[in-house]
Amino acid sequence: MNKKIEKWGIYEACFQGPKEGNTFLKVKFTVVFKHERKLVEVDGFYDGDGTYKVSLMPSILGEWTFTTKSNVESLDARSGSLECVEATTNYHGPVMVKEKFHFEYTDGTPHYSFGTTCYAWIN
Repeated sequence: MNKKIEKWGIYEACFQGPKEGNTFLKVKFTVVFKHERKLVEVDGFYDGDGTYKVSLMPSILGEWTFTTKSNVESLDARSGSLECVEATTNYHGPVMVKEKFHFEYTDGTPHYSFGTTCYAWIN
């Protein structure tokens, strides 16, 4: 059964793999997500204790499928699916620049940045 994820929500898949040795350098792990003709290849990461993860923020409604690619047999050729459904919570998508000096979410909702250390944004 597909896991339902709201549009612009975070989908996270976990896989078990090797935990011995330097897994950060020796294990290559990517996941190819597919929605109809759109392909998105995402690098997975080692999360410790033999757990490898990958995250996706789906932006297109409908069924997505995925297949893993790895140089380690236990992480290679694993597959699954998820269903992206309309957002019902406060998801508006990534923040983008609007008209050079303003910000807005992908769905057009204005984004207002505020804080006491705005001078640090350049860092």
